[in-house]
Amino acid sequence: MPLFVTIPVSLLAGATLLFLLWLLAAAPGARRAETDFFREIPYAHRGLHDLAKGIPENSIPAFALAAERGFGIELDVQLSSDGVPMVFHDATLDRVCGVSGRLCERSSAELRELLLFGIAGTHIPTLAEVLSLVDGRVPLLVEIKEHPTPTASAEAAAKLLDGYAGAYLVEAFHPFALRWFRKNRPQVIRGQLSAAFLRDPKTRGAKYAVLHFFLLNFLARPDFIAFDLHHRSSGVIHILRALFGVPLFGWTAKTEKEYATKGFDTLIFEGELPEKPKGTEHET
Repeated sequence: MPLFVTIPVSLLAGATLLFLLWLLAAAPGARRAETDFFREIPYAHRGLHDLAKGIPENSIPAFALAAERGFGIELDVQLSSDGVPMVFHDATLDRVCGVSGRLCERSSAELRELLLFGIAGTHIPTLAEVLSLVDGRVPLLVEIKEHPTPTASAEAAAKLLDGYAGAYLVEAFHPFALRWFRKNRPQVIRGQLSAAFLRDPKTRGAKYAVLHFFLLNFLARPDFIAFDLHHRSSGVIHILRALFGVPLFGWTAKTEKEYATKGFDTLIFEGELPEKPKGTEHET
């Protein structure tokens, strides 16, 4: 066989093999009917917060307002130094609390004394407080942070969520957090957070390539993917959607135009509110 024929054939075979290996790694879990309920609900990003109105992100007032208006709630969980699940997004306290240092290096009692954006009467809530406040009124989308470690945060959050009667699902950027849930709480709906990281010079390198191409999905086999809505043209997402029908949650819509973004089952939003929540009726 002529060389000019054998080279393309071998390249095609190699490319096909690599594609199949990638599919084995990146495939999500088998479709679960339980996921459908959560796909019909818009989620308020860190609650319905508005600093201009004195309502900080990830605060009791923000969660109370979201629950009152019937929206799902997206929130972040990481651990204090004494192992208490705290609801807070950043790894450090600088931006929100105006003090230096990592949240996971302070006790829950110390964290309780810090104000959110200097607003009197606010504090960093514990996950237990938020669960008590929401009390099953709306679904919760719980993001597991990797502080101090993804598995420690996952385990501590799960112990509290085990006693919660309301509807919830979990998501994480770190695949090990989701792997923990797959092994220890397989009944919990779990989602892989990601984006087209390699498009941005600030998020390039091996770690971000793994997330960009979902190379560790085989560890967690997520039930849904939460993806940056600004990267909706990503070829990786289109392939996973076309071949597996994986549910897609888009983050984060901040304008009316962004909330109208097509191609996602539901959106995580802030700022501009959708016209009305839907599908929040749920027996617990």
